[in-house]
Amino acid sequence: MATTQNETLSGTGSVTGTVKPHPTEYFNLKIRSFVLWDGLVSVNGYNPKPADRLHKSLQLTFRSDISNGKHDFSENGPIETIYYKEGVLTLTEYFDGIKNGKGYVDITFNREAGTLQAKIVNVGLKEKDTGSEITLNAVFEAKELLDHDSLKN
Repeated sequence: MATTQNETLSGTGSVTGTVKPHPTEYFNLKIRSFVLWDGLVSVNGYNPKPADRLHKSLQLTFRSDISNGKHDFSENGPIETIYYKEGVLTLTEYFDGIKNGKGYVDITFNREAGTLQAKIVNVGLKEKDTGSEITLNAVFEAKELLDHDSLKN
């Protein structure tokens, strides 16, 4: 675990992917956090010091009892949320995953080993203010899960 600029970080790894159609469609992010808390696993990737000052962040949250394999991104599924954020200073766009069953997430999660491989395929995202839509494809590779639930016992 590392601490940077008053933020506690956990986990290591990367996130790569695309958002289309979008002017800055490709991204390559580092894992900022990979934690299990109250039955939910959350993994977040970001670009810490982008050369173009365009900050990006992608977060995936799912239930810790998820079975490995393909899961449609839909209501009542084990994938809770997918968020994408991109911006420069105060000009930031926030995109939420659309739970319509069109896209899916293929998960390989090992709580004991503290590892995750997740492939997000054709998940629709909608911008909170404008309603514009983009399609997300991404791959998470994360290690060193910080398991708060096991610390409670």
